[in-house]
Amino acid sequence: MRTTIPLGLVLTFVLGSHVHAAPSGVVSFDYCADQHLLALAEPSQILALSKYQGSDFSYFPSPRPPLPQVRGTAEEALALRARVVMRAFGGGPDLESVLAPYGIEVVNLAYGDNFEVARRNLRRAGRVLDQAAKAEALIADMDARLARVRAGWADRPLEDRPSAIYLTPSGATTGGGTLVDEVITAAGFRNLYAEAGKQGWFMLDLEQLLIAPPDVMVGGFFDLKSSATNHWNLARHHLIRRLLKEKPSLLVPGRLLDCTAWTAVEAVERIHRLYLEVTTAGGTP
Repeated sequence: MRTTIPLGLVLTFVLGSHVHAAPSGVVSFDYCADQHLLALAEPSQILALSKYQGSDFSYFPSPRPPLPQVRGTAEEALALRARVVMRAFGGGPDLESVLAPYGIEVVNLAYGDNFEVARRNLRRAGRVLDQAAKAEALIADMDARLARVRAGWADRPLEDRPSAIYLTPSGATTGGGTLVDEVITAAGFRNLYAEAGKQGWFMLDLEQLLIAPPDVMVGGFFDLKSSATNHWNLARHHLIRRLLKEKPSLLVPGRLLDCTAWTAVEAVERIHRLYLEVTTAGGTP
């Protein structure tokens, strides 16, 4: 059962009541911060996780016993007497200026387009939590796993590798300059849109897809409950559904790609493994 911070506790603390508060520690304001805390922090360091913990976006299952969860407001951080608030996107633009007078540090995890930003996020969180050794161990593990997958493609020139496009239920796709593009490349594929010179995120062009289909479809976030109930998403188009049947379709859980984090290496491994399984079973390259 989800534990939330009662509004009464928030108000009484802000108004100066002598209500007993939790000991000083770290509070997370979003699911990206949740996974960094759960991977690096000692349980005693965590005062509360975000409201998203336990949702489809969560990389880790909720801890047992459950921790309090917050909506992501400055008042909640004050009520908990937090030492640090960690976030990637939660809390709003004025959070730092609101909490600074109370001596509460706000640690911002970066959104980025490559694994180097994921390394920096781990190191930033590790320093704040005094868990630098754990952060470096996760980085070393991520780099070793990336190297193993890349070694599997080392004898195949880039131009001979299968082409791929990335697909989400909404129809959003990516060219170069994104973490997903780096994931696709690290898994051993050529991103068709990056090769065409497109950068960043944009909506899928169905006509272009019909003219020049890829060898492989890489999909993300199809595991979300909202994807199953949204009847207006582009992925329900008959062309997309046909390609998903005709081409090797390598689907990745959204929780591996929703943050700029070390967890993306698991997406690289999954895409690579699924492709080998499909082609070994007689699928088309």
